[in-house]
Amino acid sequence: MHLATAALRRAGAALLAVAAATALSIPCLAAAPAEEETSSTAPEPARAARPPAPGTRGDAEGRLSSPMVPSSGFLTARPLAKPDSARKQEEFDLLVEQLEAGRQHRVNDRNAEARGVLIPILEGNAPPEIQQAALLELGLVAEQEREYSRAQQVYNQFLKRYPESPLCPEVLLRQGLIYREMGTPTLAIAKFYSVGTSSLQLKDGNLDTYKRLVLQAQTEIANTYFLQGKYDEAIEFFQRLLKQETVELHRARIHYKIVQSHEKRGHDSETTAAAEEFLRLFPEAAEVPEVRFLLANAYKRMGRVRDALQQVSQLLISQQSLGRTNRAAWTYWQQRAGNEIANQLYQEGDYVNALEVYNGLVPLSDRPDWQLPLLYQIGLVYERLDQPPKADEVYRRILATAAGSPKSVPSSLRSVIDMARWRTEQLQWTDQARRTNSFFSASAASGRGAAASPGSGTPPAVHKP
Repeated sequence: MHLATAALRRAGAALLAVAAATALSIPCLAAAPAEEETSSTAPEPARAARPPAPGTRGDAEGRLSSPMVPSSGFLTARPLAKPDSARKQEEFDLLVEQLEAGRQHRVNDRNAEARGVLIPILEGNAPPEIQQAALLELGLVAEQEREYSRAQQVYNQFLKRYPESPLCPEVLLRQGLIYREMGTPTLAIAKFYSVGTSSLQLKDGNLDTYKRLVLQAQTEIANTYFLQGKYDEAIEFFQRLLKQETVELHRARIHYKIVQSHEKRGHDSETTAAAEEFLRLFPEAAEVPEVRFLLANAYKRMGRVRDALQQVSQLLISQQSLGRTNRAAWTYWQQRAGNEIANQLYQEGDYVNALEVYNGLVPLSDRPDWQLPLLYQIGLVYERLDQPPKADEVYRRILATAAGSPKSVPSSLRSVIDMARWRTEQLQWTDQARRTNSFFSASAASGRGAAASPGSGTPPAVHKP
């Protein structure tokens, strides 16, 4: 019986744990340790292939957001009743094997085969525990195929058949995430609110698990408002979350969302206040480079140029931070923040500060598609500062790079190289014209001086015939 129990726990708990680690993952909650498994044969759910996760889309800028909480042992299976005869035990074991086979088909993206194995379980006389797991597996199959309407039908059937199941709050939470992915945020928020109601009505189950579920639902309500562009409501709900005294909240992530919300509302004073607070409270957080970028832009729009430059400088000199977080993320925000601020300064005629930022950006990457456009901008700045020799030196550096490794220079940079060559020729022509003008101006001045004063300062005598 122990093996049968362990097998069903693998089929049910691992299935639901996969759901917890994907669609039921909330970025604003801190990671929770997995619950201890009683069976030594239980598999590691994190190793299972995961279905597409509704509700885990990227942030508002289109980048991927990291899973907000991960909990491989977050969901627990119901305890099993022991079959009362050897024959029933044998039938039970076969059903467990069938359920596990269906799960493996889903994990390996063989969805038609998974349905072919799971549907007969539901049409037969399997025990409720196995039917519950099979029904939820079919829901995951539908999600994996992005058939969200069918997934909702499956989960609604689960809630109707098993209203007393301790898994109901988790199913409701998953439905909310799917509705949000389907573009129906009002229905999503209604499902998130239902999580709390359902948790209060259940008699069985782990109280800490239900508290965590309610916290997840509250977080997803705030996230849904954020994704809708309802930033006032999002800020209100995020701030409510911060008032809760629990270690399970990922507070840095929530503060980060508040900074984003203020920035998207276009309220620069609130953005700067929230960003400054974030940097003070979470100087080691992974979101620091983006927050500095948002803060620098807000300062710039407020006319606080020196403060904006200071934030960009902090980004550019934070090389020691690259070891504590994602190197690519830091480089991305260094490049984006510096480039945008420098371009704005150039357009506004602040060439000295623009030059300072451009020069700080050059070492960030040795790729030609990064360096050559930057060098061209630096050349233009030197021209605006009336330093043609330095401008010519920079343009020649571009031409030397292109000539030295032509295969490494993409075709998209040909226009930059052609413009640098043209600017060099223009500078040469301008310099030659200036020299020529200087020569003739000096000659003309000398001639006029000689005609005006031949020696004594008196005009020559006029001889009459």
